[in-house]
Amino acid sequence: MMNLIPCEWNPEFATRRDLNYCIENKPYIEARAELGIEDESVVLAFMRGPDESDVCLPQVDKVKAFCFGANLEFLREEKGKVSEPLVAWLDERSFAGGEECSRTYRGPLTARDLYKELKKPRLPTARNLYKELKKPVRYLPMIINGSKYRTIPDTGSLENAISADEARRLRLNLTGDTRQFVMGNGSTTMSVGSVSLKCAFAQGDSHTAFQQFNVIENLAVPVIMGKRFLDNSKTLTSNQHRLEVIYKTVKRTFRLLHLDRPRQLMRCYVNGSLVHANADTGAEMDLMSPSFALSNSLNIETLDEWERLVELADGSTAELWGKVRVGFDAYDACSSSPTKANDTSEPSILWRD
Repeated sequence: MMNLIPCEWNPEFATRRDLNYCIENKPYIEARAELGIEDESVVLAFMRGPDESDVCLPQVDKVKAFCFGANLEFLREEKGKVSEPLVAWLDERSFAGGEECSRTYRGPLTARDLYKELKKPRLPTARNLYKELKKPVRYLPMIINGSKYRTIPDTGSLENAISADEARRLRLNLTGDTRQFVMGNGSTTMSVGSVSLKCAFAQGDSHTAFQQFNVIENLAVPVIMGKRFLDNSKTLTSNQHRLEVIYKTVKRTFRLLHLDRPRQLMRCYVNGSLVHANADTGAEMDLMSPSFALSNSLNIETLDEWERLVELADGSTAELWGKVRVGFDAYDACSSSPTKANDTSEPSILWRD
């Protein structure tokens, strides 16, 4: 049968939607329970259409018979029976960049496993996928317009940047100069203007000078000090005393504060082979393209749930593909002990569309 009715995609959905993730990621059954709706049958509540009566729904009866004994209270229990039957396969797909992708699962699922998978957030965000990690974070303390900031020194961003929220808080007057920035995954973001701010190092030299900052909506951090400023001030070479290292517990996904394509590459060795890498102090993980991993026959491991996303400079997230363990040395071809590197997919540097 052919559908002769012309279909047209609503252009409103061609742009990024401002979603309420707390609502969108809440399971349907749990949302009904919070509203005080007591469902006699979870299967019936889930399968019944908005205009359907519950008097005669044979498809519901078949599913209820197949799921006999698997009520919601049973599924919510932390531990079930020693042996539970395998009853379902879960096929989750996404469509982006002209390609269809399907998430890989390890074999069929029990009713409890299926319940746990369906409870996971439907829309992955940096707010709901994280691991609590204690790690060193390197800051560059700066005095900007009289206020002290722990800025991020980022060699992956050529120019300085300040968040639009911070600019509004300081009631700064922006110029109309806007420009496009290329983030680590190849996507772009636009600044909303620029501003000149009086800056001084909080540690060491107290000399003040005006620096230009691009103002970016939803910037992942309040202030970024870019590579041009870091090179001119020799902050990462002969003036490292200006930096501050703090060990803190991080409750979020890793970040990649990258606002320009690499202009300089670092010679280093991976498994004894010479490569040219982008040294980015704004990246909180090591990254590798899948083409390099595959061409070097590296074993690509599955990512843990909290490792699947990376937060980009504009607050958006990108999905990672896998991870590898390699020997890395920045000086010679002698392979060091294996280290992890998050492996991402093409065509972009960081993520899979």
